[in-house]
Amino acid sequence: MTHSYHDVVVIVNGTRYRIADNYAYRLICTRAGGWQLVWAWDKEERLIGGEYDGGKFTIEVAGIVVCGKKQKRAEDAQPTGGWDGTVSR
Repeated sequence: MTHSYHDVVVIVNGTRYRIADNYAYRLICTRAGGWQLVWAWDKEERLIGGEYDGGKFTIEVAGIVVCGKKQKRAEDAQPTGGWDGTVSR
């Protein structure tokens, strides 16, 4: 079975981030920092959490943990910045 970014969920300290739900989320991997979830919008960047930052960090693809450990509780992230879905004319 083939999976896409629609199947990727990142859980940071009990908060669930669905990558496909917000184009401001970037999941990156570097040799020094490992996996990191970054919020980036309009020339602003903020680290949400990372594999080596000391917090709880999990990446799941279609419900299968591929990085970190399964977190028992996770709540969906609140909407953050960027486009709110409204179109003005």
